[in-house]
Amino acid sequence: QSAIQSAFNAASSGDTIFICAGTYSISSRLQVTKSLTIRGAGARTTTLDGLESSQILMIHDNNLTPDSGNEITVAIDSISFINGRATQTGSLGECEDGNRCGGAIFVESESRINITDSHFKNNYADFVGGAVARLIGSYQTVPSTITNSSFESNTANFDGGGVATLFGFGLVIESSTFFGNETLSRSAAAVIANFAK
Repeated sequence: QSAIQSAFNAASSGDTIFICAGTYSISSRLQVTKSLTIRGAGARTTTLDGLESSQILMIHDNNLTPDSGNEITVAIDSISFINGRATQTGSLGECEDGNRCGGAIFVESESRINITDSHFKNNYADFVGGAVARLIGSYQTVPSTITNSSFESNTANFDGGGVATLFGFGLVIESSTFFGNETLSRSAAAVIANFAK
């Protein structure tokens, strides 16, 4: 885990980080704050495992002002995310700093994410987005994509067992499968776009 975070920190904006085949235990959340491509050796061969105790990845630029010009784009390619957990952290509010939102990946504000050829299994969020959650927060259009990916047995306590996008627009999901995802309290076992589209 520390080697992956160190690679993110050392990379320049626009670089590609390659994660070799293997299963990597993620005991505390990885963070990306610049535009990067993160590429594994294959969705079933490179695995980030949250050990049922940690959210796996947070993506956020350092300037959350809408249309600041500092927007970042992160591409995720050919990686499995399993056993991620987004649960209550201290006194933070819902989705604040990823709290309770996005068991595998939380995407904050105007950050863009493009997920391709990846697999999400057995991730959990105590609020929304069992596997992936985006919180735009100001009704912006923030282009992002999920393509040729699979979501299996992910759970959100409230909404969006697989994916949740909140208070913003521009998420496109294509050629992806959702199987056995669920919500425990409210709605949208696969995908929810709340105050969004």
